[in-house]
Amino acid sequence: MQADEKNEVLGAYFKDAEGNNLECVPDKKAGGPGICPKCGSVLLDYGDDELVDNDISYEFTCGDCGAMGKEWYHMEWIESEVLSE
Repeated sequence: MQADEKNEVLGAYFKDAEGNNLECVPDKKAGGPGICPKCGSVLLDYGDDELVDNDISYEFTCGDCGAMGKEWYHMEWIESEVLSE
């Protein structure tokens, strides 16, 4: 999505000409799971992962623009199941 003279793009957040916050509209270049936050490519090569408390990160390198970074995910317990008795 391109900004026009009435809207200023601030990452994935928008403000109108009066400075009011507008609803966050997902923007491919803002990143997201499997999307490069620099160029919007989906050609990410994943490397090492790191577990920190209830969060996990995955290192990535973009196959299009070469940007390197990390994707972070928050984990939460869902259930436990017995596999054998």
